[in-house]
Amino acid sequence: MKEFDPANANHLARAAFDSFMVEERLISSAVPSLDTVIFGKTYKTPIMMPAFSHLPVYGEGMENGMIEYARAAQSLGALNWVGMGENDSFQEIMTVGTDT
Repeated sequence: MKEFDPANANHLARAAFDSFMVEERLISSAVPSLDTVIFGKTYKTPIMMPAFSHLPVYGEGMENGMIEYARAAQSLGALNWVGMGENDSFQEIMTVGTDT
């Protein structure tokens, strides 16, 4: 390693970062809940699946991407949103059983 060069901005930045000390102090803390209520129903996470639409079938023997997203939302306890699509495609998504 090269010697410290005070004219070198990288060396100065490294020295500054090395001098910082962060001490965490928690008083009467509790583990936060990530649950969120949307339309009167509680979900495990405030993160929702995006409203993708028109995701094609990726290849022979592979499912439509919208169905994969619905399954992911179901396994995460999240709310699933869908964008534009045909009624039959929406019915396929609804067969997954997650809130959409």
